Amino acid sequence: MNVPIVAPIIGFHLIKNTVKINRIRLNEFFEDFDPLRKGTCTKAKFRTALDMANLHLRAEEFDVLEKFYSVPDEDDKVYYKDL
Repeated sequence: MNVPIVAPIIGFHLIKNTVKINRIRLNEFFEDFDPLRKGTCTKAKFRTALDMANLHLRAEEFDVLEKFYSVPDEDDKVYYKDL
């Protein structure tokens, strides 16, 4: 799947604006899923944390964000600290 450059930017801005307006601390939603505080979590936990933060994204938006923030050597991991 080729990810267009614009897609992650739109998803990122959507999250950034929602987080800023609602004063959401995203890191707090990810802490339970990252006990070693490496800044990574599985793709499933990534989706769960964003849903818990009331950032209800479509499956396509999750796919794009997961691909954009993926950990290079681990297929099922995502960098959440980069959000």
